[in-house]
Amino acid sequence: MADVDFALLRLAEKFITGANVHCVTTWIFCYKTSAPGSDWHSRYEQLLRDFVISRTATAAAREYANLVRNYSRDVRAESDRLNREISEYLPTRAAR
Repeated sequence: MADVDFALLRLAEKFITGANVHCVTTWIFCYKTSAPGSDWHSRYEQLLRDFVISRTATAAAREYANLVRNYSRDVRAESDRLNREISEYLPTRAAR
């Protein structure tokens, strides 16, 4: 077990859900029990790395989307406020 990347395992475990629990725990088990330096060990390590990378990218994209959504909401609220303020200074059609 000297060549097991425990940081990788922690990251992979962080992304386990009810939908992927069986696959990911199997990959982790196979990675931990395969002989270090073997083809199987390398394959499962790469599989876990790809899994972690894809989940990290997805989480980052979601976080960015939330950030943009919140910014958009704030800009819209400020725009609405400015429109109300401007409309107070404009003459109404009835006054013409």
